[in-house]
Amino acid sequence: MTYELYIGSNNKTGKLELAKIQNTLNKYFAGYTLILGDGAWQGRNEKMVIVKIATDEDALIYKAINALKNSVKQDAIGLSRIPEIEFI
Repeated sequence: MTYELYIGSNNKTGKLELAKIQNTLNKYFAGYTLILGDGAWQGRNEKMVIVKIATDEDALIYKAINALKNSVKQDAIGLSRIPEIEFI
């Protein structure tokens, strides 16, 4: 399964804490893709990142999300499941 995580800026500082996001993800996954972007949460524009992860370990995704929420002070992180990615 391939997952997309939608992670916004720190709720308190308003900054996108990319190093913290990467350090947390590195504890759980050998590989992932980060896509930087702009988004909005509760009417405020903010920098955000989309993380794409291909894994068969569903439970690990939820552990990583909880760790990310704590690390970068998020109320919520968006999660989308998409069809599998094929490496050719």
